[in-house]
Amino acid sequence: MKTITILLVNLLMLTTLMAQMPAAITIEPPNATAYDLLTLIFDPAEACFTDGTLEGLDSIAIHSGVGYQNGQTWQSVIDWDGVGYDGQSTILYPTGDGKFSKTYVPFEYYGFPEGVIVTQICAVFNNGTDWNQDGRDFLDDSDCMDFFIPIAHPCLSEGLTIYTQEQIDNFQTNYPGCIEIEGSVQISGDDITNLNGLNVITCFGNDFVIENNPNLMELTGLENVLSIEGFLAIEFNNSITSLAGLESLSHIDGPFFIGGNNLLTSFTGLDNLQSIEGVLEIGIYESGGYYGNPSLINLSGLENLDYIGGNLSIKFNESLSSITALENIDPESISDLFIYDNISLSTCDIQSICDYLANPNGTIEIHDNAIGCNSQEEVEEACTASILEVSTFYGINTQPNPFSSSITIEYKLKQTQTVQISIFNQFGQLVYQQTEDQVQGLQQLHWKAQDQAEGLYYYRLQAAKHIINGKMMKIQ
Repeated sequence: MKTITILLVNLLMLTTLMAQMPAAITIEPPNATAYDLLTLIFDPAEACFTDGTLEGLDSIAIHSGVGYQNGQTWQSVIDWDGVGYDGQSTILYPTGDGKFSKTYVPFEYYGFPEGVIVTQICAVFNNGTDWNQDGRDFLDDSDCMDFFIPIAHPCLSEGLTIYTQEQIDNFQTNYPGCIEIEGSVQISGDDITNLNGLNVITCFGNDFVIENNPNLMELTGLENVLSIEGFLAIEFNNSITSLAGLESLSHIDGPFFIGGNNLLTSFTGLDNLQSIEGVLEIGIYESGGYYGNPSLINLSGLENLDYIGGNLSIKFNESLSSITALENIDPESISDLFIYDNISLSTCDIQSICDYLANPNGTIEIHDNAIGCNSQEEVEEACTASILEVSTFYGINTQPNPFSSSITIEYKLKQTQTVQISIFNQFGQLVYQQTEDQVQGLQQLHWKAQDQAEGLYYYRLQAAKHIINGKMMKIQ
């Protein structure tokens, strides 16, 4: 029985070590898969040697293969004195800091069957001339073992439900190399306080739900997530105050539901979110009840959001007083518009809403907000009153600046306008002027100044009472 117990302990230790990145190995970029170009870096100072060392050599060799998702290891082996299927040698060269590196595409080098999910590189390093010296991983303080180097791969097609902090903390050990989760993920647990163990994930390939986590205060740990390929739901997390941790998220390929988060004050953390392919629902209906975000004051963090492929719904957020952050949404991307039961919201005449109301795509419900945003008619009246108060020009850019022969003045118009463009030299003399009717959106003027002297020039854009000035420098 004692022998069996020792064997089981050793097997558990080996399995755990095979799931971790060895101290002697670095993979760049860390999210590279077996089908990507990657650089494998080996540090002999961190390796285990039974005899001698590989430190200080001019080059070393790698004897290696791959491991599959089904648990098979040392597949498609390339001998240390052989050549890869892509013609590459097995040699690693010094990086200048005592380490050695090799850059290659594992799929092309090892020649394993296309479509196979590779989860690790199996390796031993030697001196490249014989096998008298080799470098391996540490099994324990005295014994060495082969390197089993985890690499990124799509995983968990069946999805994952996380109920405990322990599951979060052990994620990278339990699912080595897992950075793109294919199935749906739900995080819901009373003892979950942070998501740090998920910091290797770059993509959720299906729906992602964070709900009923009373002790989760922020979303730190999700900072490497670039996209969610399903819907995102953040609901009933009573300690979350912001969405810090989602700074890299740029795209949600589905609806975004957020409600029942009692302490959430803003959307800070979603500053890079540009598009949502579905409903944006701030305040939700669930289990026969309506749940807003009672402490939500504004929507700061959504300033870069410019597209939603569905309804815009803002409701039951009793402290919400500003929706200005939504002004850059393309109104044509909004289907139905619902703004109601936000008792502190009195101003809704932002650009995207005004443009949508001028040319609606679906149902409109605006009611039970504060005076000023208490009906569709009130918002339309405010839009009409403010149209001349909003700056006509935005997105102004000049390039190249300085310039030698010609320069492009680029700007955007918030509405169709008669625009006059004037250019003056450094003495205040008018050298160019153009007046024309221009439509809403991007505009460009290409000014050819070959006949003008070097020096400082000033441009002036004028539409009605709105004037924008800027400088340009012509050089030899």
